[in-house]
Amino acid sequence: MAKNIRENLYTTLPLGVIFALWLTLADSFGVIATSAKLLGSVRSISLVLVYGCITTMAVTLGIMIVLSILVTLADARRKLSIEKHAGRVLSVFVFTCLFAVGVLLLGKRGVIFHPLDPRSAFPLLAAGIAAWFIARIAGGYCARTYQPGNWPKLIGDHYAITTGLAVFLFGSFMAQYNSLKEDIYISGYFSLELENYIYYLIFIVVGLLTWWVLKKIFHRLASRGGGYVIGLMAVFIILPLLIFLRPAPPNNPDMHNPNPGKAGRNVILISVDTLRYDGLGCNGNDYIKTPNIDALAEESIVFDNCIVSIPLTLPSHTSMLTGLYPRTHGLRVQDYFLDDRFTTLAEKLSDEGFTCGGFISMAILRSMNSNLSQGFHYYDDYWIYKNASRWFPPEVKYFFAGKVINKLFTGVAAHPDKYERKAEETVDSAIRWIDLVKDEDFFCFFHIFDPHWFYNAPEPYTTLYDPDYDESGLNYDRYLKDFIWTNNLEVDQDDVDHIKARYDGEATYSDAQLGRLFDSLKKSGLWDETMIILTADHGESFGHDYFFGHADRVYQSCIHVPLIIKPFNGVDGQRRDMLVSNADFFPTVCDSLAIRPADDLDGESLLPALNDMVIEDFQPYPVMFSESYAFKNYNIQHYGKVYTIIKDGWKLIYSPFAFPYAPIYQYYNLTIDPAEEDNLYDLHPGEAKHLFTL
Repeated sequence: MAKNIRENLYTTLPLGVIFALWLTLADSFGVIATSAKLLGSVRSISLVLVYGCITTMAVTLGIMIVLSILVTLADARRKLSIEKHAGRVLSVFVFTCLFAVGVLLLGKRGVIFHPLDPRSAFPLLAAGIAAWFIARIAGGYCARTYQPGNWPKLIGDHYAITTGLAVFLFGSFMAQYNSLKEDIYISGYFSLELENYIYYLIFIVVGLLTWWVLKKIFHRLASRGGGYVIGLMAVFIILPLLIFLRPAPPNNPDMHNPNPGKAGRNVILISVDTLRYDGLGCNGNDYIKTPNIDALAEESIVFDNCIVSIPLTLPSHTSMLTGLYPRTHGLRVQDYFLDDRFTTLAEKLSDEGFTCGGFISMAILRSMNSNLSQGFHYYDDYWIYKNASRWFPPEVKYFFAGKVINKLFTGVAAHPDKYERKAEETVDSAIRWIDLVKDEDFFCFFHIFDPHWFYNAPEPYTTLYDPDYDESGLNYDRYLKDFIWTNNLEVDQDDVDHIKARYDGEATYSDAQLGRLFDSLKKSGLWDETMIILTADHGESFGHDYFFGHADRVYQSCIHVPLIIKPFNGVDGQRRDMLVSNADFFPTVCDSLAIRPADDLDGESLLPALNDMVIEDFQPYPVMFSESYAFKNYNIQHYGKVYTIIKDGWKLIYSPFAFPYAPIYQYYNLTIDPAEEDNLYDLHPGEAKHLFTL
């Protein structure tokens, strides 16, 4: 029996390698093609692709080995030819895969499998019959054509053709994606223009050359023995791992600057995700309760006209930390990878002796795929990897083998989809870290996510502002996401008011947690020697032609955010009305610390506005620019790039690709129409065109 198993494994393994190659190609391309908008940069996609290939090949080979042993045991009473054995193993494998696909498809349709339920039994039976026929055809083909004695040449041929095909598919895809990434982020597909055809032609040639060269190499190696073929394949697998394998750094909050500065100068940059300018009591909202932030404002400078460069989380935070606009740092949509050539505020302050810590509350800001951790000695995104191997990024879950590999490493079958953590956890982590570094100069980047949809603050905050509303009719948890992404859920004004009340509850919850952070600083004696910048990456819309969102609009509700700056030792509460940007934090912090800022920053220092006697006529910007996207899948009139420019209380919004492919202009007087309800473009075309030229 052992001899039969050994002989049949020798036969099945080469076949398993071949099918692992082809399944890896199909699975990887499917993941890349469907996840481009999620994964973003060439670098991050390449990273995930390498992990996905390894997991898919490993699991495929493991399944083939197990099936080979089981089939051998089942046929122990009569001797099987090795060709027929390989065909049967393949039949079982293909049948199992296609049967599983049928179950998954039913699951996506929301059908729970039950053998007596015709809605699930009939489709699954049809999938099973189709799978069996396909498996028998494939198994018969292998039984007729497979020659075990010539396996090195066979594997080499398959490796050469799959590699050549992969070079063509991924090369042309990634080249197009990198040049047309803004278009694909909007529409989800490539428009076939001349540039695209050129990419295809180039990579057809490159793919054919790759196939031809590898085929010649493998044929030569096969004549010398199978070990040479396996060795070269191992090189192709190991080399990308050595390049891309980047585990998360150790979870060690006690990492200090090796050359720390003396204590007495600390900076905390606080970003409250999705917090609207009018979502604070200190900004004139008498309804909402934000006592801790209001108290901070009483000893700070409050800027009433802070405009973010883009109302998207990752690009906006990148502008905060680099002092650059999206057009400069390159992150204009989510999940792009910040290039190492850009200097972050943490890198600058680290060089000046500051110990730097980052504390985030949403997965899109994680280090492995955003690279925002540059310069931080401790960047707390470890909660994302809870119950998941830090050697494998969470995106591996998109590969069918990813869950299996994670099970082997962590004992948990699936990667957790921990998109966010509550402010309470982030505050706890930051307080612990500040206590460790309180005897040094430190910079803390602190981000909480709670005001972002889906507005699920813990009680009593969720029902704080609308306790009598009956959610059973709205079915909030089930339908709100659909409402946000498609804008097709009909709700009345009471529903809108209730959802807005839930948002207000999130703001109050966030304020309460920030109060804990502020109290900790005061108790430890760090309050007066700490500069605090509190802002938001963008706002949130509760009106116009869509609700409960941001990202795809440049109305004031989305780009006008709070900005409160407490200088060292504080000041009597003051307000400033000049236009400022979230790219201004980098130069402002450097100037406040008497540090020369990095060269070629887009932002301007606000230090003159932080003095008790502001420099006369200090205006960092004569005009303010912002940009974003309007997504096509919202089924609304605008989509494509959306730009805005503000000057002297007037605002122009320009949508060059609005439906039906004709530009749309909106021109508002923010002084008399802060809600942007009265489009004056037709009345003032000359003034609007002047802003357009700017």
